[in-house]
Amino acid sequence: LLCENCTTEHGKTPALKDHNIITLHDLKNPNSRSQYTQAEYCPKHTDQSMTFYCQPCAKLVCRECTITEHQPGLNHNLQDVSNVAQKYKEELQRLEDKTRNKVDALEKTEDAVDEELSSITANCQTVKEEIQEHFANLRAKLDKAEKDVNDKLDGMEMSQKEPLLRKKHNLEDTLKSTKDAFEFCTGTLTRSNESDVEIVALRQLIEGKLKLLSSRKTVKHKAVKHHISFQPSSNVFKSYLLDNNDPIVIAEPPVESLPTTIILRSSLWHPLGYNPQVTVTAPGGKCDKLDCKEISRGVFDAVWRPQVAGQHVVAVTTGGGGDSIEGAGKTSTQRGSRFRRWGKNQLQRLMTGRGKGENAGNGASSESVTPYSPLTVDVGS
Repeated sequence: LLCENCTTEHGKTPALKDHNIITLHDLKNPNSRSQYTQAEYCPKHTDQSMTFYCQPCAKLVCRECTITEHQPGLNHNLQDVSNVAQKYKEELQRLEDKTRNKVDALEKTEDAVDEELSSITANCQTVKEEIQEHFANLRAKLDKAEKDVNDKLDGMEMSQKEPLLRKKHNLEDTLKSTKDAFEFCTGTLTRSNESDVEIVALRQLIEGKLKLLSSRKTVKHKAVKHHISFQPSSNVFKSYLLDNNDPIVIAEPPVESLPTTIILRSSLWHPLGYNPQVTVTAPGGKCDKLDCKEISRGVFDAVWRPQVAGQHVVAVTTGGGGDSIEGAGKTSTQRGSRFRRWGKNQLQRLMTGRGKGENAGNGASSESVTPYSPLTVDVGS
């Protein structure tokens, strides 16, 4: 920084003649930047700044060069640097504007990609929440289904135990009174060895009690085989508790127009093939055939929606699937036990290969086999 006196002395010094002095106001003004930017000097004439531009040569030159190598003429077109700079500045400005448009377009594209990425993230987060809610609902339904079936099992257990508990209570009372009377008699007889008077005095009482006890009918308990089985369904939210070993079970009490489930269970005595079919005959004689679905190994279910109230007959047929009669000899040795519940005529008919669709030569039968006795069911209204 120079004061006014220093500025005056600075201008008088020959060695400092090429220095440009600017004010602080010009230094802060961008339009005055050209006054204090460093000038380019000619490499050949080092004391000359390059103030011209030779258009054909595309080269900056100094005043000395315009006299020696770049004299104006056919091959050299000299222009003032400031004019050329203005021209190039306009061209570069247009290119800059074009480039800025490209930058803006790229920024918009980047924003669009960011927006799409954010949209994907938000969408996936929403779907994750839906998945969590869905499986939380499934778990809640499964938990409720488990609680319901356990509550039902508790009820079935209590219903099976209640009559036995009452019977046990009555037996305990009877046993206690019997033992008390018996112990009185045996105690008196034991003491009679010491007191003849007591035995004579109590003879009639003891004799009466012993005769009464000996004449009591012996209470025998005929055990009833209680068996509850759990049967899953093809519907994961539905299962069944079955309180018997019957091969045909109606899972829910049938009601007119409401669906109920028929469960079939295969066993040695009740073999099922691969394609059992349930036929339900209504009171008026109308027959409905129900398709069965295997819900576990050897267990099938069929959905039945009765249309009228009253007694219906449920029958099961099966054929093929490994349960057709393969020959009289083989049937009698390997499968005879399966047919013990069948009628004599039906067995003889199957064993000899007579009947519709049978081949007497090899004993094979293609007709449907009925391994179950028909079940009569009352449908409520």
